[in-house]
Amino acid sequence: MIPHHEQAIEMADFALKYSENPKIKKLARNIKASQQPEIDLMNSFGKNLAELHAGHNMQGMLSERDMKILKFSRGEMFDEMFLFGMIQHHEGAIEMAKTVLSSKTPEISKLANEIIRTQSEEIELMKILQEEINSD
Repeated sequence: MIPHHEQAIEMADFALKYSENPKIKKLARNIKASQQPEIDLMNSFGKNLAELHAGHNMQGMLSERDMKILKFSRGEMFDEMFLFGMIQHHEGAIEMAKTVLSSKTPEISKLANEIIRTQSEEIELMKILQEEINSD
């Protein structure tokens, strides 16, 4: 889950650098603001950290090729690719979080619930942003 969050932060950094859309930049700042503390928390779990990674194939991760294409895109094309990729990314994180909801470690269950809540909200926002871009 940590590498998954790290990729989301990298994607958000791209958005802050390459998007011209203030709503996407705000979303990117929010993603960074929520996911870095979650990484820090996961790093603090010590031996329980393995539970967060058990059986995960890091669903929703963008390939190295997709990341390069995103990095070199600009304008509306960047925005469309960012939103498409981040929705996919968030959906993967939600699926992974669901697998540890019943963890015996309360901190892990709490984090899983938080990931599901925040990323579901962000997916809804991203779908609205996609509609706005496509209606222009």
